[in-house]
Amino acid sequence: MKKYLLVFYAFLFSSFALAADGPDFSKITGAVDFGSVITAILAVMGLLAGVFLAIKGGKIVLNLLKGG
Repeated sequence: MKKYLLVFYAFLFSSFALAADGPDFSKITGAVDFGSVITAILAVMGLLAGVFLAIKGGKIVLNLLKGG
């Protein structure tokens, strides 16, 4: 029974997350000039850091769900 409740809540909360629009970064990125090479490199590095954090966070959550 607990397993079914866990699946139910996972679908419930994921539907809320998928229904919401993504964050609007236009106010932040509008003020940055992406013409320079250094800015482009920093933007790519920031993107890679975000992907790394998402993967690491996903692994942590999966390990917690598995029981350690």
